[in-house]
Amino acid sequence: MDFQHNGSNSPSLANTCYSNNAARRSALNFSRPLPQQLQATEPQGLNINRPRPPVGSPVVSPSHSPGPWGRDPSSPYSMRYANEQVQRPVSRLTVPRTRPGPRPDSVISITPADLPGISHYQPMSYGQLKEIRRVAERSKGDRFPSLPEEQGEFCSEPPDGGFMAWAHAASGFFITFNTLGLNMAFGVFQAYYSKVLLRTSSPSKIAWIGSFQIFANFGLFLLVGLLTSKGYFKLCFRGGAVSLMVTILLTGFCKEWWQFFLVQGVLMGCSMGLVFTSAVTVTTTYFSTNLGIATALAAVGSSFGGVIHPLIFNYSIHKVGFGWTLRIILLVNIITMIFPLIIIRERPGVARSYSSTMDWTMFKDVSYLLMAAGMFFSFWGVYFGFYFISLFGQDVLNMTSQMSLNLLIAMNTCNMLGRLIPGIISDACLGPLNTVIPFVFVSATFIFSWIGVDSVTSIYLTGCFYGFAAAAIQSLYLPTVFSFMGSSRNNSPSRVGLVFILIALATLTGAPIGGRLVTLGKGSYLYAQLFAGISLTLATALFIAARYVKHGWKSDKL
Repeated sequence: MDFQHNGSNSPSLANTCYSNNAARRSALNFSRPLPQQLQATEPQGLNINRPRPPVGSPVVSPSHSPGPWGRDPSSPYSMRYANEQVQRPVSRLTVPRTRPGPRPDSVISITPADLPGISHYQPMSYGQLKEIRRVAERSKGDRFPSLPEEQGEFCSEPPDGGFMAWAHAASGFFITFNTLGLNMAFGVFQAYYSKVLLRTSSPSKIAWIGSFQIFANFGLFLLVGLLTSKGYFKLCFRGGAVSLMVTILLTGFCKEWWQFFLVQGVLMGCSMGLVFTSAVTVTTTYFSTNLGIATALAAVGSSFGGVIHPLIFNYSIHKVGFGWTLRIILLVNIITMIFPLIIIRERPGVARSYSSTMDWTMFKDVSYLLMAAGMFFSFWGVYFGFYFISLFGQDVLNMTSQMSLNLLIAMNTCNMLGRLIPGIISDACLGPLNTVIPFVFVSATFIFSWIGVDSVTSIYLTGCFYGFAAAAIQSLYLPTVFSFMGSSRNNSPSRVGLVFILIALATLTGAPIGGRLVTLGKGSYLYAQLFAGISLTLATALFIAARYVKHGWKSDKL
């Protein structure tokens, strides 16, 4: 920073500001305490001992055109100045000193080299200008602390509560209702396609539609996260929302398997990925300690969608047909997306830092790798029950289509409760990984108990308990990943991205493998049930190993 002045033997800037400008600082709310990250007394990477410019230096740097303060030195630092700065790009920010004072024409000139953490080539908000002013006024003499470079663009701590934070969590409920919730209802599409529209296609082939849909939802994390960090959040979120609505409409016109796979599997899945990932990326910036509850609240929406969409399908399919049933689902989608489209936005003051460099150290972190492998095996087996339980009821227990649909609805209703309760337990006492481990083990237990089901009552009990237990991994996978990142949470998207890629691959192949095993078993579900149960058991063992490597057997919250 260059301190420019017209005169000599003048008092320091700090003394002048503190002694003569209390009223104006109070009016602009300059007197409140500094954020913790701005309370440094020494600048980082800045030569604070360089000599002052000679007497007679220009009042305003030549690279910056004089503002109203240059023409009239008595002009105070006003809201008009801040508004003017918001409306134009800033290449060299010049903050005038307030009047009165013995050196009214002194200015603090801030260049990109001085504050690398602030974008000097984009319009600045009034809050950013106010923070820069506060840093300069709180400094002593010519020592001006700069913002830490790792904080990004005016980065501040997450509010972890408040209206906007919880409004984003509520918006996440509607987002997952229309994305993962529609995928959770794929069991009813699987049964209908197998019995009516695609009777010549095998269960495994039909399952590829739903599995690719959720694969695209998770697999686009890195791409959408990068686009969001580059300032394309609105394009991803709103464009994805419109694309999702269009693909729901087009699904109603499909007749062949390849048409369903292309529209409902590929295009709808990519649309879900744009909406879901961009919303999750923004919503997580509002929470820290309450992230588990926030994600659980948002995850409840997917279970709620898994209940509402089958109900709509059931009561519409026999009255208006398949095409108009999808149009009714589209209408529900439009209505429920209004609130998120109004509320969800990037949090002011958050860093847009998204490193494209691979974090190779994650491959040396054994506990992280064990956790990532556990995520793969848990998602490899968890969706088989949701996709095939209705078909099992019709094929093995001779249930009617209405009864099998009611079974799926009951299962997703219990899944809704299971998504909220583990999130509360996680934040309150145990932590996400400690919460996930017993729930995944219980899920494996009920998958194995499914092998002995031989009545309608037993399938209802098994389905409901499994739906409740399996919800933990579906709602706490993101907080679990964050618990293994530590201080690298803000600068290592590759760690989250690797887990999302593994989850995407697991969801892509899990259900089709289960369907193929049903075909190889000539209608018997035994091999598929063993596949799902063993996958969840391996996931439990890997999670326990990850916890032991990271913390041993200590009773720490993790």
